Amino acid sequence: MSVLEPTDRRDGHEDDGGTARQPPQLAVEICEVPLADPYGPLREGEFNVQITALPGREENAGEGAALFAEEHILAITSTHPLATRDWVFLEDLAGVPLLTIVGNVPAYWLAHHVPAHTPGGRPIARGPGVTNM
Repeated sequence: MSVLEPTDRRDGHEDDGGTARQPPQLAVEICEVPLADPYGPLREGEFNVQITALPGREENAGEGAALFAEEHILAITSTHPLATRDWVFLEDLAGVPLLTIVGNVPAYWLAHHVPAHTPGGRPIARGPGVTNM
């Protein structure tokens, strides 16, 4: 996870030559960003800052330092054939339809989060499309 913020907006507070100034008054609101358009609210100016999953290579957005890292999990029913395994590798996903994200999703972001092929080149089937989880 990393912080993205627009690079073409300013907070309106110019450098005053080193004299003390009051920080701007801020309101923080926690909002869910739709998977169908992961950068839309930031791009449209609805958000000034967004905490988002990497990778984030959007025009007019600067990427900050990583805040934390999360492991990926495979969410499946207890009756799924892979549910009995202690470990599942990306190669095991060949032939298992995965949910895909539909909407205004950058291709690089979709390829990272919902790969079309295993590292060995075997196809991973696309399952039903989702816009949120």
